[in-house]
Amino acid sequence: MRFRGAIALLVTLSGVAAAQRPPAGGVGSAAIGDQRAQLEARFRRQLAQAVRVRVGLTDAQMARLAPVNERYSVQRRELQTDERATRIALQRALRAGSSDSAQVAALLQRLIDQQKRRVNLLEAEQRDLAAIMTPIQRARYMALQEQLRRQVDQRRGGGGQGQGRRRPPPQ
Repeated sequence: MRFRGAIALLVTLSGVAAAQRPPAGGVGSAAIGDQRAQLEARFRRQLAQAVRVRVGLTDAQMARLAPVNERYSVQRRELQTDERATRIALQRALRAGSSDSAQVAALLQRLIDQQKRRVNLLEAEQRDLAAIMTPIQRARYMALQEQLRRQVDQRRGGGGQGQGRRRPPPQ
């Protein structure tokens, strides 16, 4: 199935991105950058084809989806970065031994606020997608996105749903 090929390519891209980051101005960095750009372009084409087929979108819908998808992808990445930083700060605060209760409370509140932002982002995205897709197409699209995220998480070692963590949680 083409979608599985797109997933395999995404995993390959993740490996290329992590393993082949060239040093700044290093020899061969242009070639690696070109190779990565080609792989990313190929992945985007394959993923677009999988979305078109599995969700059942027309060319016009696909054209309208691209900018919406890009906008929310950027916002999701920013939110994930913020959440990761907050979780790391919380872990450090808890490992410090003499944890400052006010600091921990503030970090917990920040996590809650970030979850609210995540819900608001999902609602805004769904409103924008509703202008492009039918409810059935939106449901298929959400399922496809979730499946892709889960597979990427599993390939990265996250295991999804909290499984396969490399470190135990702080005590």
